[in-house]
Amino acid sequence: MKRFVVLFLLLPFLLAWVSAPQEGGTPEDPSGIVVTQLHLFLQRTGDRLEVREFYLVSNTSDQTSIGQEDPQAGRRFTLTFPLPPDAADLEIVEPAEENWARIDGGLAYTQPIPSGDVPLEIAFRYTLPFVEGMEVERTFPVPVTSLGILALGGELAAEGSALTSGGVMDTSQGPVRVYTAGPLAAGQPVRFRVRTEPLETAIAPAGPAPAAQPSRNPTAEIALGLVALAVATGVVYVLLRPPAPGPVPASIRPQIEAIAALDADYQAGQLNEQEYRRRRNALKREAMRRLEVD
Repeated sequence: MKRFVVLFLLLPFLLAWVSAPQEGGTPEDPSGIVVTQLHLFLQRTGDRLEVREFYLVSNTSDQTSIGQEDPQAGRRFTLTFPLPPDAADLEIVEPAEENWARIDGGLAYTQPIPSGDVPLEIAFRYTLPFVEGMEVERTFPVPVTSLGILALGGELAAEGSALTSGGVMDTSQGPVRVYTAGPLAAGQPVRFRVRTEPLETAIAPAGPAPAAQPSRNPTAEIALGLVALAVATGVVYVLLRPPAPGPVPASIRPQIEAIAALDADYQAGQLNEQEYRRRRNALKREAMRRLEVD
């Protein structure tokens, strides 16, 4: 009974990795990987700026992405995240440390990324030396659909030509200034400056109100409100979400990688459909058997 319960709980997780492929690129091709939501959380602590990056990553292709082999590391990297050169205190939040390789200038994710509707959650944090008006530049390995920058605590502000202000949100952790950007192409940098600006200073009137009020644009206000709402939803999701599923169980990783390689051979025309289905089903049965044993 215990084995059945374990198998039942892990079945959706397994099926995400072994779903039948359709037409698409090769498993090494990263073109189907996209960051659907990215949030950068900024918070000053003394003379350091803490940056937490949270990603929702989706594989929009029809095959599990197994990444490229790195000859120096001797392992596959599916995503590589460059970090600022002066980043320190790097901490991987999720997935767990064993799913990553720390490389010169950044981090590399080493696990396959399955296709399907369940996004991969990635989060890590680091600190930078805080300097008034400092410029932060970030680039990302794959396209980013939506970027939200959240300045926590009410004492920081961000500015940049690519940013749109979404106003201030009241949260259980205090006021949060919200900025949005995107979409961004793979490798396209986003740059912004960070400075101190107490919230009461930002919202206090600078002098007598002008006689003529600027005209309002209801359409623009609604659009900005929807953007801010989307980012706010992301903030709530980050703060209150349940723990993310763990990585591919080590006991079935050989079968998962074999299925990905088999998919590639079939797409390349090296296997007929009958042989392909027979071998793929055998690998799936073996993976299920190993999960049941575990």
